[in-house]
Amino acid sequence: MVNPELDQDRAFDLYDTYKKYGYVMFPQQRLIYEQLAARVRYNVVLEVGCGNGVGTSVLERSAKRVIGTDKLESNIDFARQLYPWIQFEVWNIQHLLPLKGVYDTIVAVEIIEHVADPRAAIANMRSICTETMWISTPN
Repeated sequence: MVNPELDQDRAFDLYDTYKKYGYVMFPQQRLIYEQLAARVRYNVVLEVGCGNGVGTSVLERSAKRVIGTDKLESNIDFARQLYPWIQFEVWNIQHLLPLKGVYDTIVAVEIIEHVADPRAAIANMRSICTETMWISTPN
């Protein structure tokens, strides 16, 4: 069963999580990003659904180059303020255009369950990925 597409305000999520728990990323998500960072060394990485960019910053430490994407402009604006040295772009994974390019690795951490048509999203990601896609979901 496909979940309906849900918009998430990652800036609010960041503040709310920090206020409740004292950290900005859930420990299991941090672990996923750290494990992926070890596997994307020297790759050009596209992160889908980057939200506030915290996970993108973890990947950036070992990747040759990383681009964070999110469908919400407010999330991208916030991520750019947090990490001005990282490239962030507005992109909805269900629409291949206007983001074009070829990426060694695509990372999608806990976002595919928020997409109305996961098969179309995965097909779009596969069309611009040359090596490996890493997709995790809590479901």
